[in-house]
Amino acid sequence: HCPYCHGYELDEGHLGVLASGPLSLHQAVLVAEWAGADGVTYFTNGAHDPDDAERAELAARNVRVEPRLVRHVGGASPRVVVTLDGGAEVTVAGLFLAPISRPSELALALGCDLTETPFGAVVAADPMTRETSVPGVFACGDAANPMAAIALAVADGVRAGAGVHRSLVMGPAARPRAARSAVSGAR
Repeated sequence: HCPYCHGYELDEGHLGVLASGPLSLHQAVLVAEWAGADGVTYFTNGAHDPDDAERAELAARNVRVEPRLVRHVGGASPRVVVTLDGGAEVTVAGLFLAPISRPSELALALGCDLTETPFGAVVAADPMTRETSVPGVFACGDAANPMAAIALAVADGVRAGAGVHRSLVMGPAARPRAARSAVSGAR
């Protein structure tokens, strides 16, 4: 779950955060705002063991640290069951995960520049047109933005679409509409 897409829907429930790295601690602190009396369980899963200061901050926000490895995530809606090493189960209303991004093989093969973020590498793209360092190649959504959220990906896609259209109409290979119509026989 994305906390901004689903956090409010899960308001007042027991929530979980499955760690993928140190930034997951930040996510646990954020989702604690939406948790109910049972708070948040922070499943370190070997990805990030909080230090004493981080543990104190988590405890102050009713976030429990679970150090055992996660062996399985399942359950039936509306609950998620997290099975831990040794067989213990923790049931939560929602489980949040901040995945680490990796660029697509296509972007790498095309030679697109990358931007390193705390959430992993993404394709570098112009903020307005979404054109990459490779002319005529555009990137949007999760490929170019580490904040994986549907609304942002859709907006980014609109921006990329406008950038593509602009490059076709006004770029070096562009021809006026009349010239295109004459070649195709269209009016």
